[in-house]
Amino acid sequence: PAAFDPTGEVLGVAHGTKVDLWRFRDPDASASAVQLSGHKYAVWAVGFLDGGRVVQTASSDGTVRTWDAATGKERTRYEFGIGKLYCAA
Repeated sequence: PAAFDPTGEVLGVAHGTKVDLWRFRDPDASASAVQLSGHKYAVWAVGFLDGGRVVQTASSDGTVRTWDAATGKERTRYEFGIGKLYCAA
């Protein structure tokens, strides 16, 4: 799963249990990504909220999480107890 932020300048790419945020227009950040780490199982959905300042992910671990796009720190975790989640909006 992958998604661009509303500006088209940041790409979020899920791989396994993590998501990398790549900033294309920032020359200092182009060599490294902000990594979102905390899911226990595969991430199946990535999206941006609040004008790109917040990232939302959904995972096979049954959680939806929101993250600060600038720092990669987890903001909120939702555990619905319904099993694997494949999308979030």
